[in-house]
Amino acid sequence: MKNLNRLFFCSLIFVSVASCAGNPDYLQSSLTPYAPEDCKPVVEQEIDRLAIDRDKITGTDYLTSYLSDGEVGNDYNYQAWMRFNSCTGHYVVDMNKACQIERSYAMGNCRLEDIVASK
Repeated sequence: MKNLNRLFFCSLIFVSVASCAGNPDYLQSSLTPYAPEDCKPVVEQEIDRLAIDRDKITGTDYLTSYLSDGEVGNDYNYQAWMRFNSCTGHYVVDMNKACQIERSYAMGNCRLEDIVASK
């Protein structure tokens, strides 16, 4: 019974990973991030998905956000902070250390409406 449970659990993990890897839009499956800048393709895809006007972006800072520092190692996430010429503030993309987006949000007086491309 114990081996059957292990087999089921391993199969479940394999199916989950394979379903993500089979999606060509799932960039995280092809990345091996060692630094926050390695998540740039994911951030670029998010910019396109949200239709953010690239002409309004004046810069992007990629940061490591340390959650904890322990004996076993560091626990951290990555962030991308975008600056714009149309507002004072940032648009932040929070990602885990595998570059999977956990959330994104505007800060300061930047609103998504201020930074998207005009139609």
